[in-house]
Amino acid sequence: MEFKHNLPIAIWVLATFMITVALAIASLSFGGDPNIDPMFKAVSALALLTLAAMIGSYAYSKPCVSLWLEATGIRLVLRYPLKILRLDYRHDQVRDMRLVESKDSEGDPHFTTRITMADGRDIELAEGSREKCGPVLAQFATALRKYSQTPAYLQPTEAEHD
Repeated sequence: MEFKHNLPIAIWVLATFMITVALAIASLSFGGDPNIDPMFKAVSALALLTLAAMIGSYAYSKPCVSLWLEATGIRLVLRYPLKILRLDYRHDQVRDMRLVESKDSEGDPHFTTRITMADGRDIELAEGSREKCGPVLAQFATALRKYSQTPAYLQPTEAEHD
């Protein structure tokens, strides 16, 4: 069974656009009106470049996830903008699977289907509404039970607050 989470691509595109705008504004601030204090221009440009770096460091740290749950094990591919990680796990290396509830910037509920592996890596299989994330968690749990002897203590956990 295959699970994919490609939402980070939208975040990467938005961050790239915002960084481009910040860099354009910073480069334009070095020219123009000679009556503007050069120190103000330099500090403004530095502030915009720092903002661009902060946006990029957050946005580009979220991977696109492809996970294949098969009889032989779990194959995980994490795609970042500049690298790809390929990891293989045994079925018994799944330590936790849960639906995590948080609030978005407008105060609305936001859910994430999160799988935790034995090495401590948290894998986000889906995010969005409960209607989207709940079935993904159930499908993963069903497929994991199908392919392995899942311990009784390892059952999906509903809506844990993050």
